[in-house]
Amino acid sequence: MQFNWEDFDNWQAAKDNEGIHVTVNKRGHFYFNGRAIKALGDPDTVMLMYDRQLKVIGIKAALSGHKRGFRVFAKQGDKLKGRSVYATRFCLHFSIRPDRTYAFPSAKLTEDGVLILDLNDIRPAKRR
Repeated sequence: MQFNWEDFDNWQAAKDNEGIHVTVNKRGHFYFNGRAIKALGDPDTVMLMYDRQLKVIGIKAALSGHKRGFRVFAKQGDKLKGRSVYATRFCLHFSIRPDRTYAFPSAKLTEDGVLILDLNDIRPAKRR
């Protein structure tokens, strides 16, 4: 019998994103854990960007009250200091329509402060 083994190499992914955890639900609401918010600089407002060709969402801190910014809301009772962004219109505009809540296991921050969420690399989120 011939086996085609594949090594499990997911340990590095958890290390690379430094504990950043981001999810999006079917209503277009993004959840960021405390580490993700801290990596963005603990903003009150964020800019959401989208690369249609690569199917990648970019998120960066914005000045409070920015014309195209999305408010960041504290999540009640979250001991991990998570925050939420309600981005239904953004998701509808770019045809981002998750059928359930998904996590972005490869979420990472670029050198210029943009949090990268790759829609080509999503996993069903686990309930906590």
